Amino acid sequence: MSTVTRNTIGIAYVYSHQEHKYFETILETTERFPEYLFGKTCLVEYYLNHHEHQKVPKILDGKFELWQHYPTVEMFHVSEVRSFFNVVGIYFARVNKIARALYHYSILADIDPDHPATKRVGDEIILKEIDHLSRKFSKRQSRSKKRR
Repeated sequence: MSTVTRNTIGIAYVYSHQEHKYFETILETTERFPEYLFGKTCLVEYYLNHHEHQKVPKILDGKFELWQHYPTVEMFHVSEVRSFFNVVGIYFARVNKIARALYHYSILADIDPDHPATKRVGDEIILKEIDHLSRKFSKRQSRSKKRR
């Protein structure tokens, strides 16, 4: 079965709410086609959606730039760039590496600032920053109460 067929089956599982079968399809795809970019990005996205971001570095072999996975490729299709930079940008936002997340966001914004992938990375960065500010504010409030 080709990677395209596997993708189509995976999407069908998503839309029919058979998430366990979708996950099995992604795992099988990445095992049979370890160099297939969309297989990797689907698996990364699955783990990000299930709050298991600690699994991402292993899936990507610690390579967080697209060219590191395919050093001989000179040009990538926009869908490959978008898919990769989307999941990596979200990953960096989740692990609180905002500068790296912003780097990936800026590339997505250069491609298409209104694309849902661009907006999702931007939203992740904003959420992380709001969480950071909220924690900072809570600490200040608790210190103020202790002084009284």
